[in-house]
Amino acid sequence: MSLKVLFFLKEFPKFSETFIRDQIAALIREGHEVHIYTLKRNGGQLDALKGLEDLQLFEKTQSPGTLLPASKKKRFKAIRNKLKRAANKSHKKALRRSLNVFNFGRSAVNGRLFFLLDYLHENQINVIHAHYGTMGEQAAQLKACGFQGKFFCTFHGFDLRGGLAGKSSFKFPLLKLYADGIFAISHYSEKQLLSMGFSKSQLYYLPNGIALNPSAEIKIPQNTVKFLSVGRLVPEKDYPTAFKALAAFQKRNPELEWKYTVVGQGELAQELKQLVQDLELSSRVEFTGALPSEKVKMAYLQADLFLLSSKVEVLPTVLLEALNAGLCCLSTRVGAVEEILGADGYICPAQQPESFCAEIEKALAEREQWPQKLQKQQQHLVNTYDKAKVVKQLIAYYSG
Repeated sequence: MSLKVLFFLKEFPKFSETFIRDQIAALIREGHEVHIYTLKRNGGQLDALKGLEDLQLFEKTQSPGTLLPASKKKRFKAIRNKLKRAANKSHKKALRRSLNVFNFGRSAVNGRLFFLLDYLHENQINVIHAHYGTMGEQAAQLKACGFQGKFFCTFHGFDLRGGLAGKSSFKFPLLKLYADGIFAISHYSEKQLLSMGFSKSQLYYLPNGIALNPSAEIKIPQNTVKFLSVGRLVPEKDYPTAFKALAAFQKRNPELEWKYTVVGQGELAQELKQLVQDLELSSRVEFTGALPSEKVKMAYLQADLFLLSSKVEVLPTVLLEALNAGLCCLSTRVGAVEEILGADGYICPAQQPESFCAEIEKALAEREQWPQKLQKQQQHLVNTYDKAKVVKQLIAYYSG
């Protein structure tokens, strides 16, 4: 049976959230009808959709600006007319409920809930899938109003961290009450969600999937070693640890030629470039900024060793992408890293540049062992993170 799914997002498209884009694209290619609702239609990052033009994803994207009449007067008139014309009793009841200011605050005052519910009804949506707990809490209001379809939410990173820190805005009471399923993208996040008060019966394991590349060549560096990192330039990624580790590595291995490419953009760009300059690494480190998917894939294929220096993660999809491209990976011990790389992967404590440096030296000293290590890791990739298998499981959850 073909499903009609609404993805409920904060921003779309977005370079750093290609896992959401890929999930949407895979569902469409499986024959399901997908709608996208986002608080921000991001026309500035349309390159994140390159290669998927035939799916018209941006054209399928709605926002408050496209659903709500521009003025309060027009909004009030449209609400009155829609209530008059509503023939379905349960839908009419849901529309009336959505206007309850005491229950839904601003979402009721500005009519956002009302027009969203009407959109769901008109398009016969039978599944809502929110990404990130904060968006899920907003989407849960639709269920509270009377939306009859299934409702799921995927947790990723900052939403887990906020919940674990006990922040008041990360309690997710409506999600706990109304979600038909909460998707945990790793076994690590399953444990965290349970500790945040979600019931075991609500939780489903569903990792981010990637399109596998069976022809990926495993590379062993011969002359210049090419290091690579892909990720936003934000505090959580802790690039200073990688830069300081490489500064120490340079002093201890002055004869070795190496280059480090950093793909991504973010609030710390200028600060990190200054740090690289202060560490006298400017001639070896390249900041590319954000790149479209095809260029990111090329960066993976041209590198030798992938570095992840994060101090917090849940399921770092970049590690999956790097392994898929035949790259040996080195990471800090955060989130689900050991689930991906295995107990014998190149893993070191977070926020310790000396340990990170030592792990780089160890990895390069053992480079002849990379093919054997990578074959094991890539088999785990096939068994667990194959996008085709993950999407089929997602559809089964939707339909169950």
